[in-house]
Amino acid sequence: MGSLDLSSDNSSSPQREFKPLDPEEFRKQAHQMVDFIADYYKQIETYPVLSQVQPGYLRTLLPQTAPYLPEPLETILSDVTKNIIPGMTHWLSPNFFAFFPATVSTAAFIGEMLCTSFNSVGFNWLASPAATELEMIVMDWLANMLKLPNSFMFSGTGGGIIQNTTSEAILVTLIAARDRVLATNGSNQSIRKLVVYCSDQTHSTFTKAAKLAGITPCNIKSIHTNLDAAFSLSPVLLRKAVEADVAAGLIPLYLCATVGTTSTTAVDPIEPLADVAGEYGMWMHVDAAYGGSACICPEFRQHFNGIEGVDSLSLSPHKWLLSYLDCCCLWVKSPMLLVKALSTNPEYLRNRASESESVVDFKDWQVGTGRKFKSLRLWLVLRSYGVANLQSHIRSDVRMAKVFEGLVKSDPRFEILVPRRFGLVCFRLNPFSWSGSGYTELLNRKLLEWVNSSGRVYMTHTIVGGIYILRFAVGATLTEDHHVAAAWKLIKEGADAILKDQEDCLSWPRCKSSSYSIKTGYQLLCESEMNSLPSSSNLKVIKRFWKDIWRLKVPNKVKVFLWRACSRALSTKVNLQKRRVVNNSTCDQCGCMAEDEFHTLWDCEKVHEAWVPAFGEVRRKGQSLQVMSDLVSFTKAKGFSLELFAMTTWLIWMRRNKLKANNNPQPCSRVAHSTSDLLAEF
Repeated sequence: MGSLDLSSDNSSSPQREFKPLDPEEFRKQAHQMVDFIADYYKQIETYPVLSQVQPGYLRTLLPQTAPYLPEPLETILSDVTKNIIPGMTHWLSPNFFAFFPATVSTAAFIGEMLCTSFNSVGFNWLASPAATELEMIVMDWLANMLKLPNSFMFSGTGGGIIQNTTSEAILVTLIAARDRVLATNGSNQSIRKLVVYCSDQTHSTFTKAAKLAGITPCNIKSIHTNLDAAFSLSPVLLRKAVEADVAAGLIPLYLCATVGTTSTTAVDPIEPLADVAGEYGMWMHVDAAYGGSACICPEFRQHFNGIEGVDSLSLSPHKWLLSYLDCCCLWVKSPMLLVKALSTNPEYLRNRASESESVVDFKDWQVGTGRKFKSLRLWLVLRSYGVANLQSHIRSDVRMAKVFEGLVKSDPRFEILVPRRFGLVCFRLNPFSWSGSGYTELLNRKLLEWVNSSGRVYMTHTIVGGIYILRFAVGATLTEDHHVAAAWKLIKEGADAILKDQEDCLSWPRCKSSSYSIKTGYQLLCESEMNSLPSSSNLKVIKRFWKDIWRLKVPNKVKVFLWRACSRALSTKVNLQKRRVVNNSTCDQCGCMAEDEFHTLWDCEKVHEAWVPAFGEVRRKGQSLQVMSDLVSFTKAKGFSLELFAMTTWLIWMRRNKLKANNNPQPCSRVAHSTSDLLAEF
């Protein structure tokens, strides 16, 4: 390999005329490249699925500067074989069972070649009429395959566009929804009141898109899911969250539901969620990046029931429809909302066709301006294989996943954690019914490391509901039954090896390492004392209670404060009297009752004004409560914001301390306003 020599003179310049796109040279090198790629596919099983290199490996293998003189393709491909391929994780390997697949096919490859050869930059209709119109046709084809209503098609009142990724699909619809609401409310200040909703299983790209769209981080609301509901989003919990936000003066903006979540392929119930979204005027988007493709098969179409009630839908054919990365299809009911939010019209792009409004300019449907002729690739896939073969491909993957699921169930040492819906199986090694969650997690971490380090199979893990789960995702284009069988054999070998190495020992189930610690022993002692009280909850409820507090999206000092308040550990007059610091425990503000945590933060008549704006219903219905921990649990059960609750209690306590120091605190009626401002800033 050469390097840049700045002292080179004309004598070292190329001898022949430089033609970067000579047809005959292209023909020759393209044949070489196709042979190289075909050989790679043929030999792919000989490579470790997961790359075994260390960070920074490539820097030592390549020169510091680009070559001054040209190098032959043979030399470059030799370096690819020696230096690049060893550093790759092979997503196309038939033994790749880690993430959802990025599928490939001959038709998509040829379509990509054709797309690249034209090098069309189709930002508007005039720049490439065929690119624009073929994309409109292909989007309607796929919509018909999915049995979407006409309101999503160009042949109806809607339309679709091929975005790069789901991230961009969510971002552009969020921006359209945001601008629609801001136009109605008439003030840019309203953006601080906009709230978006998702489940705790929604892909992280949603949070990123919401931040890019200007949504205040504390207004990105993640609704808790659980194993009993197979981690799907509950319409009941959504409604409670929305009602609480509306009562607090916030504006519900956007709901993102998912068909096939990344961790477990959970499916959110579209129809009842759409009812809630419609009732509150929210834009509802369905992220069906993975599971949506399966809905071209009639047996999976029920996952789209109620789709007519949503505003937008996206799915990624590159995951399951053999279409190469990147290809994300987005349909919207009201394309003009996208155009209104995203359009730009500089003088150099003006033309009669665009100004006649008789054509589509896709630059106004996306973040960027330039765009590839991606529809050509998808068009070739749909024409070359037809709906029947694409359905067969999906059914084959699901069948192999079902086979693997059966193998897992046949071994009593393993268990299925989440119902299988598509091509993903969620399972774990759990050979001992007596073992704690920490010990079981340790076993599965070791098993995953053992399997992946072999280089023969690649899997990933996730944690949902506090459970460490192994993910086995079937979907690579080259995967066949014998690869699934071999993978299961390897997993069993790993389990045998790990369990054989485990020596008999005492296991402390309260610690992830299974070793006793003073901290966990103290926790057990505290819980034992709490369990002796008639009003206390069981251990799981207590643990969940403390987790809810530590997960709050508020400053750490506020979390610590609320924890101390619920633990009856504040420097109230009741506690100070116990320590003989003060002589009486009467509240200084009202002069009537003993000042404990519950009284000074909630029950004192002098603080009522701080709570009424956002928590009036809690005050009316929670009159029988007597301690802060019960109040927190009651507030959460009623669907109110615990972040707002925590910040309010902290400000009330700060105000109480300023009163004692004669430091002119703000009126109690201003606490609710200050709470909202502080949360927005945080």
